[in-house]
Amino acid sequence: MKTVRLITCDSSFQARLILGALENEGIAGILHNENSSNILKGYINNIGVDIFVYEVNTKKL
Repeated sequence: MKTVRLITCDSSFQARLILGALENEGIAGILHNENSSNILKGYINNIGVDIFVYEVNTKKL
């Protein structure tokens, strides 16, 4: 399955909160750059945590 970036969050807390809400609705997702964003927060200003979800194919066969 193909994944698409849904949103980039400023913090891992915000990303985990959104991911939890998605999972409560049955939408699977993954976080990207969570550890890097926590470690490099003081050094790099524009690093965020990306939330990826699986793309849904809506084409009718």
